Amino acid sequence: MKLSRQPRARFIIFTLVVVFFGVTLIPRCYTIWKLSGQKEALEMKKLEVTQINQQLAGEKDKLNSPMAVERIAREQLGMVKKGERILMEVNK
Repeated sequence: MKLSRQPRARFIIFTLVVVFFGVTLIPRCYTIWKLSGQKEALEMKKLEVTQINQQLAGEKDKLNSPMAVERIAREQLGMVKKGERILMEVNK
């Protein structure tokens, strides 16, 4: 009687272990595989954003210079320094 029950118990234990690992490991492995692909895409996006950030930081430094501020004030806002005269071309 003991001999016939041992293989059945081993089979049940083996089945439970396989089901447990199948239920817990397979979805986790799939999730890890899926996230690794997303990680690569996000790393590429991070590199692009870092490059854009560096370009914008360079432009910011250029625009903060006194000469750039003066140029923008003259061209876009029509401002002049004290003592300067504005010459406007009049078309007939």
